[in-house]
Amino acid sequence: MGNMAKIVEVKYKSPEWYAMRKTHIGGSDAACILGYDKYRSRLDLWNEMTGKAVKERKVNALMEYGTKAEEPLATLFALDFPQYEVNVPKDIVFVNDTTEYQSEYQMASLDLLLEDKVTGELGFCEIKTVNDIGGKLRKEWAMNKIPQKYYCQILHYFAVNEMFKFAYIMAHIKSNDGAMPYAETIYRTVRREEVLLDIEYLMQKENEFIDYVITRTKPNEIINF
Repeated sequence: MGNMAKIVEVKYKSPEWYAMRKTHIGGSDAACILGYDKYRSRLDLWNEMTGKAVKERKVNALMEYGTKAEEPLATLFALDFPQYEVNVPKDIVFVNDTTEYQSEYQMASLDLLLEDKVTGELGFCEIKTVNDIGGKLRKEWAMNKIPQKYYCQILHYFAVNEMFKFAYIMAHIKSNDGAMPYAETIYRTVRREEVLLDIEYLMQKENEFIDYVITRTKPNEIINF
């Protein structure tokens, strides 16, 4: 069955939640550690976690759109997948302190928590809103692919909680290139047992990164894009 991660009740985007983000590796940090984040380097993350500096993240129109779209997209997911109980666990965080990786520095703050109504299996869904200019980003999702940045996030959440057996990525891809806005919704899914080696590799790299934080040693940069 696997071990259940510790559940911490903390209000989403509260001062306490942000404090946890400074001391724990979250899902959005996984791609950064492996060098797949175009906008945030390993040094940026190290500076944040050591308290040396925080790279300012300005809220833009797309980010505001994504925040406002989460609730209706969650409703759409529940309609498209009636086989799952769908919950929005905004005020709880899963912390990895019980799994085989033996790390208390990893956390998961989910968009949707899923439970299969027949089997009782637990899973999750991450919702992404993508502004596709010129069709470039849509190509990253072609042929049943998941962009590496989001795939790393799935692996991270699998590792934080061994009870998660499946995952979905829901991508709402929109474009304003023409006179009329265009949008489409794409689903991708991953089973835990299919990616065990990738989970192990990511956790090795995350634990190495935490050692850099603890020892205040600057990490080397990795670029994979």
